[in-house]
Amino acid sequence: MKKYGLAIQNALVEDALETKGLVSNASFVVRTPDELRAIFDDPKLNVDYLFFPHWSHIVTEKIYEQIECVCFHSTPLPYGRGGSPVQNMILRGFEQTEICALRMTKKLDAGPVYLRLSQSLNGPAHQIFSSIYKKIAGMMIEMLTHDLEPIEQQGSVTQFKRLSGADNELPTLGSINSLYDHIRMTDADAYPSAWLRYGDWVLEFRDAVLNGDRVSATVNIRRSDGNHE
Repeated sequence: MKKYGLAIQNALVEDALETKGLVSNASFVVRTPDELRAIFDDPKLNVDYLFFPHWSHIVTEKIYEQIECVCFHSTPLPYGRGGSPVQNMILRGFEQTEICALRMTKKLDAGPVYLRLSQSLNGPAHQIFSSIYKKIAGMMIEMLTHDLEPIEQQGSVTQFKRLSGADNELPTLGSINSLYDHIRMTDADAYPSAWLRYGDWVLEFRDAVLNGDRVSATVNIRRSDGNHE
């Protein structure tokens, strides 16, 4: 098996990788930008890949030119480069997406792709992400045990923007399915909930269930502090 390092910020991702022994068998694991920079001060650094299964910080050119850095993105690239890939795909009505393992380059999400796997977008966000993390673990094992040549992306580029808490306000118009999608696409620990303002109060929604022309959900009510604006 090839040698590799890991850059991880998310405990759920780390847990999914460790079920396959990928954390304990890594040459090193970094969890902060400072730790990442410190690793590259070591002249004896020798790994085949540095995987970024969940990382939100800028990676400098010095790093990805010294080591083959691999990141993961959950759209059928080059469609959907940019932020909030799962949520943006759901908002556009997709029921399936792809998980891409790609080489990190100067241009965001533009590198050649080693592997693609299909991924369902049904269910709440935490369920979708759990499935994605497990598949990323499998993709890493595939790369570590086989010699894969990345393939340049082909086709028209579509760019996504990262969604903010303000974008999670529930729509006042549209279908019941659209309302359901807005709630479920943010139903994960790392994301601000879908919400509505009612006077001085903010209503936050999770655990949505679609039943015909009705949606049931868990609602948390708190006084507005302006954080969603």
